[in-house]
Amino acid sequence: MAVRGVGGFGTGEHDLTEAQLFTNQENELFSRVVSMAEKQGKPVQLLVVPGVNAFDAMVQTAARLKAIRLVTGVSARMDSEELARRIGRSWESMPQPRHPFSLEIISPDRPSIFVNLGPHPPRLWPEDIELAHGMWLELSEELGSKLHHRDVVGLALRRLHSTLRSPERQKILADLTQELQGRSHKKPSPTSQIPRENASAEPA
Repeated sequence: MAVRGVGGFGTGEHDLTEAQLFTNQENELFSRVVSMAEKQGKPVQLLVVPGVNAFDAMVQTAARLKAIRLVTGVSARMDSEELARRIGRSWESMPQPRHPFSLEIISPDRPSIFVNLGPHPPRLWPEDIELAHGMWLELSEELGSKLHHRDVVGLALRRLHSTLRSPERQKILADLTQELQGRSHKKPSPTSQIPRENASAEPA
């Protein structure tokens, strides 16, 4: 799929011609795509979508096609994390119900970046999983077996949510900035699961 940018004002007054949608740029791109697909013995369908905002056009088309994954290349104008953030914002701006799908950003010289669009279980750092588990162990000594990891994490999130709307907001932002700088060289844990209390304490 290629997105052909169009002007915002008055765009809907006239239909775009085939020449306006399918330019030399799309012809060159699709020729390479077809050639690669033929070498792999894979079928491919080509699509040009007009759009004022390329990110909106991408997610809206993926949603209409009920795609399970949207794959895009890297951008020369922004890093992959910012590209993922902007595509995610476009997904969030769609009306409910929003069709969920994942995003893959590919690059020839580094591993792909995978992002789940919309609410999803976070990929936690190993030390944060240990921290949540340690707090649960400590608190469950006083509160008993009815306390679960989700209760500890849920309370912490609600406290943070409240603090962000208080005079302490700037301090939280400063702490998060320091967190990002300190962990920029690390990779997330491959699991988002917080350790379970024990085999019978919490239902699946």
